[in-house]
Amino acid sequence: MLFVVTTLTYWNTLGNGFVWDDEVLVNSNSYIRNFSYLGAAFRTDLFHGRTVSAATHYRPLQTLSYMLDYMVWGLNPFGYHLTNILLHALCVLLVYAMCQRLFGGKGLACAVALLFAVHPINTNAITYVAGRADPMAFAGMLGALLLLDISQRSYQRGAAFLGHMSARWPAIWWRCSAGKAH
Repeated sequence: MLFVVTTLTYWNTLGNGFVWDDEVLVNSNSYIRNFSYLGAAFRTDLFHGRTVSAATHYRPLQTLSYMLDYMVWGLNPFGYHLTNILLHALCVLLVYAMCQRLFGGKGLACAVALLFAVHPINTNAITYVAGRADPMAFAGMLGALLLLDISQRSYQRGAAFLGHMSARWPAIWWRCSAGKAH
């Protein structure tokens, strides 16, 4: 039910094109069209030095996600919007899982997750392809917290803790805005 509600909420965005930063980050970005630029994605800012104002956005995994979308969809905006919807659905499921672990009840967890799924504050992050850094970071952070909680409550502490640590760093990379010197 959570997946269906989330998908239906943003289904109308699948026909949208690229807007604002999407044009620079996807449509006219030669870096995403060839995996030989993968190393450059980890050495430069999100805009690859093309704009001075955005030079503090170090988000290599966001660029990697565009590369993967380009590999599947080319420059068809449908696929990029679908990826954002699927990322948001993942976040909704993680909110549900975390609330269920914290509060114990499925009803409350479902209500919180449904509210998160349809809340308008998420609109920019889901409908705007360049906003994908937000759901990617949130999924990484919530996934890391969920794995940490599992490791603290279970006998499989070692495996869950390693999962927590491996999820923690991508979450930081996805949303790091502190900048990186060139």
